[in-house]
Amino acid sequence: MNTDPVRSELTLPNDPRLIPAVGAVVVHAAERAGLAQAAQEGFAAASIEACRERFSLIHKTGGANVDLRVSVVDYPDRIEVSIENAGGSAQLGDTKMLHLTQQYAMVDRVLHETRNGRVRTTLIKYIGAHASGPKE
Repeated sequence: MNTDPVRSELTLPNDPRLIPAVGAVVVHAAERAGLAQAAQEGFAAASIEACRERFSLIHKTGGANVDLRVSVVDYPDRIEVSIENAGGSAQLGDTKMLHLTQQYAMVDRVLHETRNGRVRTTLIKYIGAHASGPKE
């Protein structure tokens, strides 16, 4: 595998029909990184769900036409999916944003950050020797 990180970026307008595109990009990155098919699909499903939850929170806090910026980066030891919106409420950065559902079983780490009016959630899946064991 090439060790240079590959970054893919998407800008999603508030249209739920476009959210599955995130899954396709995540599956491609996970496949490139050598993850098993179940891990690819699980991480993609978690990424899609995180986008849906972010749009839901935007609506609940009165946001209307807020785009999401999604970046998918595959590093030699991990894949990161960052979901960011510009503006909006700092409530969107609440660490309780992501419900601990079965969709997140394939996510090893979730980071939340609010800076300069931008809210970012990053889902991380480790690869190979850095990967976590099965979750209970």
